[in-house]
Amino acid sequence: MRTVTMPIPSQQVITRDTVSIGVAAVAYFRRVDPVKSTVEIEDVSSAISQIAQTTVRNVVGRSLLDQVLTGTVDAQQPDQGHPRRAHPAMGYLRVAGGAEGH
Repeated sequence: MRTVTMPIPSQQVITRDTVSIGVAAVAYFRRVDPVKSTVEIEDVSSAISQIAQTTVRNVVGRSLLDQVLTGTVDAQQPDQGHPRRAHPAMGYLRVAGGAEGH
C-alpha cells in the first residue's frame, strides 16, 4: 500500500486566542481497503479533503497563535492522542500544515 498526499486549500481559521490566520495543509492517507472505500464512499477524494479541512480547523481553533506559529500544535493526533480515522476502509488521515501571514 502506498501513502497518498493531497494538498488542502488555504483557509481562514480563528485560533483559541481569537486571531484569524490563513492555514494551508497537506493530507497524507492510505486506502486500507480500496474496494470497500470505492463502494462505500461516493467521492473518496472529496471526503478526504473535507475531513482534512475539518481537522485543520479543529486543531488550529483550539490552539493559541503562538503554538501554531512555533509548530507545537500536534496536528497529526487531533483526537485524544489518536489520528483521525476518515472511514474504516481508508485507514488513518494525517494532516501537516502551516500558517500564512495575513
